[in-house]
Amino acid sequence: MQAAAAASGVQDMLGIEGDPPQDITFKSEVFDIAMHPTSDKIAVGLVSGYVKLYSYSSTANKLLFCAHPHASSCRSISFTPDGRFLFSVSSDKSIKVMDVERNGAIVFEIPKAHKSAL
Repeated sequence: MQAAAAASGVQDMLGIEGDPPQDITFKSEVFDIAMHPTSDKIAVGLVSGYVKLYSYSSTANKLLFCAHPHASSCRSISFTPDGRFLFSVSSDKSIKVMDVERNGAIVFEIPKAHKSAL
């Protein structure tokens, strides 16, 4: 009850009207997150090997794409400085580069990038 009252107070101070957006939730554990460098997007790497990209705002969150580039856990993700590409590395020893503007299409990959799982 106190958290809801505090959230309402913050919304009032910021001039935000209406209910906040639904939480972004996941069926498997989140291993890493990355914030887009130029827009309101967040990428999430999951233990299941999935990578998801969401847009977010004070009124709505939206899944932009869900990709499954890895056979095992996605251990780290990072955007390029311009935000066009998303790099991901996995315990399957691979590195993948996804095109953010083409729904996570893999544009480059190194299947055995390292000897040991990260």
